[in-house]
Amino acid sequence: MTTMKKSGEKRFSLVFSIALLILMTALIIPGVMGATAVNLATAGNYEILSESGISTTPGTQNTLVTGDIAVSPIDSSAITGFGLVRDSSGQFSRSSLVNGKVYAANYTAPTPATLTTAVNDMYAAYTTANAQTPSVTNLGNGSIDGMTLAPGVYKWSTGVNIPNNVTLSGGPNDVWIFQIAGVLSTGVNSKVILTGGAQAQNVFWVVAGNTALGANSQFNGNILDATYIALGNGATLNGKALAQTAVTLMGDTLSSPGSTPTPSVTSTVGVYRSGVFYLKNTNAAGNADTVFAYGAASDTPLVGDWTGQGHDTVGVYRSGVFYLKNTNAAGNADTVFAYGAAGDTPIVWHHNGQDTVGVYRSGVFYLKNSNSAGNADSVFVYGASNDIPIDGSWI
Repeated sequence: MTTMKKSGEKRFSLVFSIALLILMTALIIPGVMGATAVNLATAGNYEILSESGISTTPGTQNTLVTGDIAVSPIDSSAITGFGLVRDSSGQFSRSSLVNGKVYAANYTAPTPATLTTAVNDMYAAYTTANAQTPSVTNLGNGSIDGMTLAPGVYKWSTGVNIPNNVTLSGGPNDVWIFQIAGVLSTGVNSKVILTGGAQAQNVFWVVAGNTALGANSQFNGNILDATYIALGNGATLNGKALAQTAVTLMGDTLSSPGSTPTPSVTSTVGVYRSGVFYLKNTNAAGNADTVFAYGAASDTPLVGDWTGQGHDTVGVYRSGVFYLKNTNAAGNADTVFAYGAAGDTPIVWHHNGQDTVGVYRSGVFYLKNSNSAGNADSVFVYGASNDIPIDGSWI
């Protein structure tokens, strides 16, 4: 009898433990599998895409966006606080706050058409994401603070509030879609936490109302908002901000899911002889890897990343005129403009993600912020008349 009783107690204890574990799992992770990743198409080419404007104001730190940003159909006047510098191509601008390019609907072709397509893709992604069948509805009546959510499609007829933390637990290929009819808001210092290998690029917050991220909050996932997205002072967004109206920032950090720093590039040598470039792909003796005629024997050769694409191409300076190429090949110049005088020494310097030109004359530097004609953007005396100008990243 004693043996049978102990055996029965063990079986009961085991069954009870398993039942309790199942119950706890069901309470902590209420979702089910079945969400399908949303194809952002060309809208996914932008870290921020907005129809009516992107603005930033200083916070406790400067805003830093890794990736391209764009507005359409509004023009570039709706991008404020970024200190834009228009590229000589007219197709994009640069900003010290953006590790990428800045586009607007009033820029030179093909930018307007490209942005129209991106905005249409943003709408299509929003509609597609909202059309997926929910596996969980009105969880917590919109208050999901402290919950751990499994992959799935979650739908609310209200807003969603995260005062402190919410955890998304799943694998690297799992998908979360949050369909929110109201406002999405997060608290100060709040976090959306990813565990188990979950990826921010597979999380989609589809919001009909506005999105407001609290100061110093850390948010994971792509936001597709039918109205506007506002980030509080010092917030971090690991995901894309795609808004059908405006995006406002205040000293925030934004980066695309899965983005990696641009790999370092090692410069290699070349020579210019009698109007012909001989370029090497390695810093070693041997034959040239690229040979092409460009310019004349008396020209001064130049090298720079004229378009900000991370790739150096050549140019020449002749009698006060720059002739720049966007490819390392023979043919006509892609950019031609007069700057300086016949006796000036040309110089190339790096500014806001691309190389631009300048000249050195009698101990004075005259530097341009764009590859175009016009007055110098920086003028200062340094050196003596017979000095040779050089440029580099000294610190």
